[in-house]
Amino acid sequence: MAAGYMKKAIPGIVFFLFLTTMPFWGFSARETIAAEPVKIGFHASVTKIAVEMGQAALGAQMAAEEINAAGGILGRPIDLIIYDDQCTPSLAAAAAHRMLEKDNVFVATGGTCSGCAIAAGPILNDEKVPYFAAAVLSPVVSVPLKKYVFQIPFTSDAEAPVLLEFARKTYGPKTVAILQRGGAYGKSVTDAIVKFLPDFPEMKLLTVVDYPETATDFSSHLLKLKSLNPNVVFTAGTLVADGIPILRQAAGLNYKPNWVCDLGIADDHVRQEVKKAMDGIYCAWGMAGSDWDTSQNQTILNYRKKFREKFKPTDPMEPSQTPGWGYTAIYFIKYLVEKVGGFDREKIVAEAEKVTDWAGPGLMVRLTYSPSKHYHGNLFVKHYLPDGWEEALQRTPSGDWKVIDKAKRY
Repeated sequence: MAAGYMKKAIPGIVFFLFLTTMPFWGFSARETIAAEPVKIGFHASVTKIAVEMGQAALGAQMAAEEINAAGGILGRPIDLIIYDDQCTPSLAAAAAHRMLEKDNVFVATGGTCSGCAIAAGPILNDEKVPYFAAAVLSPVVSVPLKKYVFQIPFTSDAEAPVLLEFARKTYGPKTVAILQRGGAYGKSVTDAIVKFLPDFPEMKLLTVVDYPETATDFSSHLLKLKSLNPNVVFTAGTLVADGIPILRQAAGLNYKPNWVCDLGIADDHVRQEVKKAMDGIYCAWGMAGSDWDTSQNQTILNYRKKFREKFKPTDPMEPSQTPGWGYTAIYFIKYLVEKVGGFDREKIVAEAEKVTDWAGPGLMVRLTYSPSKHYHGNLFVKHYLPDGWEEALQRTPSGDWKVIDKAKRY
């Protein structure tokens, strides 16, 4: 995340920075609304590993400010309290305890590293505080079922069979390999692919090549994959910060495998790498509902325009998908409160379990939950092409993959 973003004080926001010894500093300002504030806790990796995912906090800030400017939630302003968990589960757990014991939050969201959401979720759940994990895919967050924990994205268990089925239909691979980023997120994607691989007996897994979260040189990992020459390489937990150098270094080694990637690498910056050095790349994208909704494209464009006007990023491709997770989470909380007409946590959880194809304003997300399932599994696949075009493909009832949208992105 660009440092300049977080230095801008946002009305109605409290921001706490955890240090290794756990002291914190913060600032607070509030829109003038004559009512008791609604305290919403948010934790994300703002300053260390996976800071790109920490941009979800920016989306949450923007949503809170918009809602407050429009009169709040049922007339009450949002106090958004943001903790920097530095992608460290112990700090996320500490943040959850502070939200409960010091801040007395009404609900919580955030979670941009799977391990952090896994740590924070049970603490909030035990105190019956609803927690909407904003940007994590590990199924361990919401499975086994935790009454008060929901995931905004799809999970790795929903993603893996789609990636495998898509690879089978597109490439007919006999051999596959996995390039895995260290940490809970990468492990969850790998575990899910391995879990569902027996359903695809024609595919043989040659290897799982693991690299540390802090790695910058991937040549040895790529050379190992190149020597084995699998028909398809799945990425597992790869984020843009490591995905871009992986793609660049692969091109430098004249290695252009059939990449089939999980959500973490699906980003505008990756499109640029495809344009420069690759023949194309397929990535999972969990933003489609039961039917493709092209009208929502304009909603997302409006959100991106507002983001750029507010934060003035120097990167012309910002915002990435990441701020949209936080933006959507805050608006989903607003939707639930207004739907039940009050601030009863039990009613909000019950209402969340009834949601079907709810369209988020910051992402092409379609949330569907039930009393037995607190995550959704509506996915499609994006095909980034080297000529700047991007295709969206969705599986048909017959099992084929159909191009349902195509757009020129650059």
